[in-house]
Amino acid sequence: MRTPMNYLLVNLAISDITLLLFFTPLFIFRGAFEHPTGTSGDVLCTFITGGTFAWSGGYTSAFFLVAIAIERYFAITRPHDIRKRITMKKLKYVVGTCWFLALAFNAIGFLVQRYNEEEKFCREEWPFAHSPKVYSALSLTTIGLIPVLTMFVLYSRVVQTLWGQSNRCTSEGFVKVAAIRNRKKVTKIVLTVSTVYTLCWLPELCVYTTSAYDHSLVKGNIAYPAAVALVTVNSAVNPLIYCFHSGRFRQNLVALICGGRRRSESLRDFDDESHSKKASTDIQKMSTLVMDSTAVDSLSQPAIPVCHRSNEAHV
Repeated sequence: MRTPMNYLLVNLAISDITLLLFFTPLFIFRGAFEHPTGTSGDVLCTFITGGTFAWSGGYTSAFFLVAIAIERYFAITRPHDIRKRITMKKLKYVVGTCWFLALAFNAIGFLVQRYNEEEKFCREEWPFAHSPKVYSALSLTTIGLIPVLTMFVLYSRVVQTLWGQSNRCTSEGFVKVAAIRNRKKVTKIVLTVSTVYTLCWLPELCVYTTSAYDHSLVKGNIAYPAAVALVTVNSAVNPLIYCFHSGRFRQNLVALICGGRRRSESLRDFDDESHSKKASTDIQKMSTLVMDSTAVDSLSQPAIPVCHRSNEAHV
């Protein structure tokens, strides 16, 4: 349970919750109350209705997805190189850096969010005409293009390594196949999460950048509200992805909702090392039984190496 991968996923979940917690009420209750004007309206926009904290949670999820991609890359392509893997000792620095970068990048929102009398809601008011263009371009690059390209490159290498190993003949046989199968499951989950992030965030970042250069293109248009809604969908759909791919996650989620006190280990599907050790123990027992039953034949006939092919090789 206490592995770097699980801790990264927990922080990813916290960032999703942060975004939904501050964003969802803005859409649900926007027409239910009259927003204050003047100084009180500006203060409310700065800290609550402007969505600065919500965007901080969203940006944090981007950084954590990149961190997860890096963790998967080194865990699968270089499993024995501890120096390059995200260990528990390095984890606190990774987590702290992700949150710090997201908060620092969105700190400017506390300075430019103001209540707009014409639009009857919060809007960014920049001191210089070129400022929103620069900031939106940086957002598109930092939160959109760089994370997406990084995840694409790293996961391409991960998929190539995992699905290539499935067809190799190794002396470790079942143990190797069990470890690869478990790592494939983890990779499928994070790949799905990363793909959903790309589909949900790139439209919003593109619309935001477009509005910075010409606000009239999106003013009164459904494009920007729809793009922001996609961002909230991204955060809401991640738990469903975990439920779909992980039986243990479903069981523990039901236990949590129903108030049960089952002691099943939550999200153990993500614990590569634990599954590998369990598989190793089972195979050792199996090998002992096979050796006992074929002891006589093994004395008279040479051993023939068997190539075990994973059932998921063509998935």
